[in-house]
Amino acid sequence: MKKSLTMMLFAAAFALLARPALAQTCTADGSEPNDLPTTAAAVSVPGTIDNLTGCADDDWYSFTVPANNGLILDLTFVDEDADLDLSIYEAGATSTALHSSASTSDNERIVHLLFEAETQLLVKVRNYTASSDPDAWAAYSMTVTLYPGGYDPCASDDAFEDNDDFSSAAALTGAGTYDSLLGCDDDWYALTVPADNGLVVDLTFADDDANLNLYVYEAGATATYTHSSTSSSDNEKIVNLNYAAGAQLLIRVRNMDEANYLAAPYSMTVSLYPGGYDPCSSDDSYEENDDFSSPAALSGAGLVSDLVGCDEDWFSVTVPADNGVTVDLTFLDDDANLDLYLYEVGATDTALHEATSWDDNEQAFVGRVTQATDLLIRVRNRNADTFLVAPYTMEVAFHPGGFCGEACASDDSYEVNNNADCAADLSAEVPGTVSGLVGCDQEDWFAFNVPANNSVTVDIAFTHADSDLDLSIYDAAEPNSSLDSSAGTSDNESVCADGFGEETPVLVKVRNFNYPDQTANYTMTVTFGTDSCGGPPPTDAGVGTDTASGTDSGSGGTDANITGTDAGSGGGSDAGDDGGDDDGGCGCTAKGSRDTGLLLLVGLGVALLQLRRRRR
Repeated sequence: MKKSLTMMLFAAAFALLARPALAQTCTADGSEPNDLPTTAAAVSVPGTIDNLTGCADDDWYSFTVPANNGLILDLTFVDEDADLDLSIYEAGATSTALHSSASTSDNERIVHLLFEAETQLLVKVRNYTASSDPDAWAAYSMTVTLYPGGYDPCASDDAFEDNDDFSSAAALTGAGTYDSLLGCDDDWYALTVPADNGLVVDLTFADDDANLNLYVYEAGATATYTHSSTSSSDNEKIVNLNYAAGAQLLIRVRNMDEANYLAAPYSMTVSLYPGGYDPCSSDDSYEENDDFSSPAALSGAGLVSDLVGCDEDWFSVTVPADNGVTVDLTFLDDDANLDLYLYEVGATDTALHEATSWDDNEQAFVGRVTQATDLLIRVRNRNADTFLVAPYTMEVAFHPGGFCGEACASDDSYEVNNNADCAADLSAEVPGTVSGLVGCDQEDWFAFNVPANNSVTVDIAFTHADSDLDLSIYDAAEPNSSLDSSAGTSDNESVCADGFGEETPVLVKVRNFNYPDQTANYTMTVTFGTDSCGGPPPTDAGVGTDTASGTDSGSGGTDANITGTDAGSGGGSDAGDDGGDDDGGCGCTAKGSRDTGLLLLVGLGVALLQLRRRRR
């Protein structure tokens, strides 16, 4: 399951607090001093004012809108520098804003359709970030546009208007592409689908213009749609495999940003498929290889091209003795989200390794096999249920002596230790604390021995807002089945294992759940003792709640038990996976350790403020 909204707010709050200071301090612009309504800087309108700086104080401006004019006020800035908010007031009434715009992305916009009488306005630009980081600031420009006679966001609507409700739907002539459409208000269309035909409706637009949603209804039944496509990205698509008896349909294009007076140009392509629509009709030459019992055999290492990720694809390959193996999948996530898994033949309940990010491309690997080993490669289309398809290539490479991965640019001195076969030996450092560790790449593995008749507790200390680290411990003889796992949704994790009647080699895995987008510095403390793990629980309030079941409560996955039932996560990786591409390019910046308790309290305050703000 996905991380909770509360935890995402915590993450956003901590990331804000951890933001590095800008290279230079904020310098007052030429409009200062304008920190109060009474000292507002007069602005000539219409026009653009450049070279403004949003420092820790408020900026106020004043101008007059002539009678019978509409208004658009645009604030342009980079939210990563500082989050600026925009409000306008009628002069003399600054207790209540006439309009406000307070998103958490770049730029703000205010629209007023018509001022019937001449109106003097006050504009306030507020640096929201400065409330928690007084050094944060952003350069900005402000543009005032006037519309004599009033502003009509749909003034340039398309030739199918007026088709704003189902009773006035514009009739489509059949299959084809309909261009030069404008998503301003609701657009409805009527379509007749002949018997024994499949249907695909593609809506093409830029979500940055406005967020358009797509729905299909049966005529006369508009209370409930039969299909919908409602992402928050570019384009939408609806598929019906076959209307056996034909259908009279209504297609609705809804502008989710209509209340903000945004509009998106779009085109709509209607495709009909006599006999029904088969999304895998153009599948590749390796079919049928849709399950582990019918894998396509690969001759060895090399590049396999012209593959199609439609249904599941399975392949088999024999890895030579004393070799590691990498499998690289190259595709566009915009086409479809493909996941990659490696299994040993006959053991498809548990993946040896997996790569299941939400980004382009994936890499999975096995560090080393001691004897010639038959592997199964599984490519899974996570968007198969919505009939999306991604062309891809797959490259299999063998690595004599083994493969340990690559270190990130900011990685620690224990690298490269990205899999169990390359675990860093901590024998000389435990029991004790190991500092200076960096959770930058997908996994860090460590090895040491537990003395006879001892239990072992492993604690990692880190800041969850930097990245979500998970912790597992294994008997070295069984590196695919954890003795204990901890995968909470707060700072720090802890695991414990006991029952060692003799000195026993163990492995510890630290998994970066948010790889490759985030990184976290951490320390690891290993403690031996004669008490069993059933004694008093660890006192670290940040420790995850999972026990030897291996269940990752923070990510919705099950450690080392990949059955293909993945649930997405807020961290950018599918739950239960071992992350995304292991190409060594973390693109991450290490953050210093902080006082965890203090930051947690401050983060809670910021998270609550963010939540209040989202309700405005």
